[in-house]
Amino acid sequence: MSINYSPLEDRIIVLPIKETEEQKTKSGIVTDMKKKETMKAEVIAVGQGRYAPENGVFIPTVLGKGDIVLTGVNVGLEIDIPTEDGDLVTHKILREGDILCLISKKEQ
Repeated sequence: MSINYSPLEDRIIVLPIKETEEQKTKSGIVTDMKKKETMKAEVIAVGQGRYAPENGVFIPTVLGKGDIVLTGVNVGLEIDIPTEDGDLVTHKILREGDILCLISKKEQ
């Protein structure tokens, strides 16, 4: 049984892209040399958009499925989504406003 996740309003679901910046010490120990405050992620699903509270105008989402974005590490809500194999993969649900920048747009 497959579950379809559809974010509401301007929320999006992203899959963090693993990036490692490791360095070996003289003794051969691998260390993580950089504490990251941002992360790259792939957009998995997007909501339709939201209504502006000031004037009630509908604001559609700009991002689309497959886009690569940059976001903060400590934003959003982590959820585990099962793959077709049954393995759980950690994703994040966040608002489109939490995205810092669009790195690459998926080609249509």
